Amino acid sequence: MNRLTCKAGFFRVGHLRVSPFGQSSSKSNNHQINTVMTLQEAKNLKGYETLEHKTKTNTRGLIRVKVNGRPKTWKTRPEAIRIPAKYGLYEFFQIGQGQTDKPIDSPLADWRIV
Repeated sequence: MNRLTCKAGFFRVGHLRVSPFGQSSSKSNNHQINTVMTLQEAKNLKGYETLEHKTKTNTRGLIRVKVNGRPKTWKTRPEAIRIPAKYGLYEFFQIGQGQTDKPIDSPLADWRIV
């Protein structure tokens, strides 16, 4: 029988940690849920990964987008990155940081890997 224990705002049932606000996580991916995406993590993104905005919400909760290709990087500007993203059926935009050749729609610090 699993015991329900509370530690640091999470209720623990076996190996699964459940937040009182509906978020659940296991120990292995807990660091990705609470932290900001770093530049190195952004450069290693693949086309099938999902990103979640930290503050913007829709009717289903926090906004989730799908990476729509490999991130664009530059050798002359290693701090600059542009990630193509898709939201819904017809909306496409860019996530990134630094000076790029096109304007960036959303800063990198507002997103995290799901």
